Amino acid sequence: MLENNNAQSDEFNLSLGQAEGLQALNEHRSLTYATTVISCDLKLVDHTIQDKTGFANGLPVYEVIRLRKVNGKNAVLNISYFNAQIVVNLTKEIAQQSIYNYLQERLGVKIAIIKRQLKIESTTALDDQYLDLELNNCIGNMISIGFNDSGKHFEYTESHFIPGQFAFTQLIKY
Repeated sequence: MLENNNAQSDEFNLSLGQAEGLQALNEHRSLTYATTVISCDLKLVDHTIQDKTGFANGLPVYEVIRLRKVNGKNAVLNISYFNAQIVVNLTKEIAQQSIYNYLQERLGVKIAIIKRQLKIESTTALDDQYLDLELNNCIGNMISIGFNDSGKHFEYTESHFIPGQFAFTQLIKY
């Protein structure tokens, strides 16, 4: 049995190796969470979206932009694209709750693989508008690309984090 060795800090914990969200991974801490859905729009993939996400040109996708507030601070901006042929009838109300719960419980989608990549990037106009960046001109960007058990690409998400607020962890077992 592994001992829980989380150092206490002001950082919010996130796992690179699990699909749990910010709230589930920090349930032992007294934090307040709020999600604001900025937009949830059905679009057709154009060359710009294709280059970013890897979705095929012309594919219908839902573009979902959500702001995550933690302890009153605008801390995470999620910019997601969901394959509308797999994630059907996505609404702002569903996006306000849990898209993954909707996928698994309501649609019966079996999530097989989530590929994650971390980058440090310059802020975008959306970051400047929505995140509490203070003097920062960069963000942490965790890119998640999801595939179902049939190997179909169903999600591309960029999670933009304000610097100094998050600790990413990965347990490596030998």
